[in-house]
Amino acid sequence: MEIITEAGKKELDVIQDAVKNHLNDLATLNSKIKKTLEPFSDNKNLKGDEVIGWLGEIYGKALLLGKLVDDQHDIEANGKRISVKARKGNNKGWQISGIIYRNKEKEPPTDLMFIHFNDDYTIDRIWLYDWNDMINEKRLKAKKVGDDERGFIFKVRNIKDRENVIYSKPI
Repeated sequence: MEIITEAGKKELDVIQDAVKNHLNDLATLNSKIKKTLEPFSDNKNLKGDEVIGWLGEIYGKALLLGKLVDDQHDIEANGKRISVKARKGNNKGWQISGIIYRNKEKEPPTDLMFIHFNDDYTIDRIWLYDWNDMINEKRLKAKKVGDDERGFIFKVRNIKDRENVIYSKPI
């Protein structure tokens, strides 16, 4: 039995053709956004195609008057090493960070900043968590690939974590 059929290929072509112009516009806009943000990046390489990640790191740096770094953490400010995670939208799962990578040969971050963006890319809220408190409260869940622990996953508790909110959208 052949898994990929001509009808399936045709359907995929129809979908790609339907969104092609919009995706070209998005790619152009993404490139423009990246070029606009680069002067604020402290020469840190803005990797990939990750507007939310770029905005999170640069907005966090600005809020803390810090500096972006290429390390296990993203921002250095006021003697702290801060890892930044950002999510957009209100769909199920927005409270769950992507993997927070851990290099056991380097010092861990001192803090985790979690930024939630609205669908229109405006900031909803920013939380700041003390790394040791998260470990002591067992808030960091190990993320493994096979037997290899790669890092952690973290989940924002929308109501219980109110004390950690350091910025919220102006009303």
